Amino acid sequence: MVAIKNAAGKVLWSWHIWVTDYTPNVGTTTGDFMNRNLGAMNNFLNTPKTTDDFIKSRGLLYQWGRKDPFPGSILQHSNQDPILYNAGTVNPVVISKYMRIWNDYANNPIDAFANPLTFYFDDNGSKDWYSINEQNNSLWKKADGTKSVYDPCPPGWRVPKKESLKSLETKPYNVLKVNNSNGGRSYESFGGFYPLTGYRVNGYHSSNAGTTNENTFAGVWSSDVDGTNAYALNFDNGQNIALVKGFTRGTGLSVRCVKE
Repeated sequence: MVAIKNAAGKVLWSWHIWVTDYTPNVGTTTGDFMNRNLGAMNNFLNTPKTTDDFIKSRGLLYQWGRKDPFPGSILQHSNQDPILYNAGTVNPVVISKYMRIWNDYANNPIDAFANPLTFYFDDNGSKDWYSINEQNNSLWKKADGTKSVYDPCPPGWRVPKKESLKSLETKPYNVLKVNNSNGGRSYESFGGFYPLTGYRVNGYHSSNAGTTNENTFAGVWSSDVDGTNAYALNFDNGQNIALVKGFTRGTGLSVRCVKE
């Protein structure tokens, strides 16, 4: 991640530089799913060769409406954050958490820009990272339905609308095993491997805002909201898959971009 700072050292805007051998605009048309989660280093139609390959296929996790990502666990079955560093330093960067307080929404999303590795949450009310008593329904999709500046997908791609994700409920898929356990599902014509990623929990679930349910659950955000929550595609290590409208916006889930 690189950032622009002012003279006082405050981050004004940042970019996630995604380095991978994938060229997303080759051979794709409008409505196509990207062949990996946003931030993933690889993807598969068949079983990943190693556990490391599987971990690299998970990609990153996003709170709904934020442009900056958080890492998932680097272990297949349990929670362990990767070690992160600032450029030119030897001391690790800690993923911090901050509980929103009453009436501090005037500083959002500026606070989030300035602190891309702070996992904001609301321990009451809407459970939204944005604030306790104010929400913004247009963070990933503007009122006219077009992509917003906060959408984390690359140019030409966007966070999918709920209808695109719902279509996966009935598509044929294969279960891919990783170390003899279910690692996720593979759709040959609809984006390849969708790994079980777990999720980064909203603050009211956990005192540390860490990841959980690694290798048993995955959620993929849509750009659509439902009341105080947002829609996401939810699937598990069984046969269950459904578009769910009850995810709190402060939860960290995957993003699978679609072609504009």
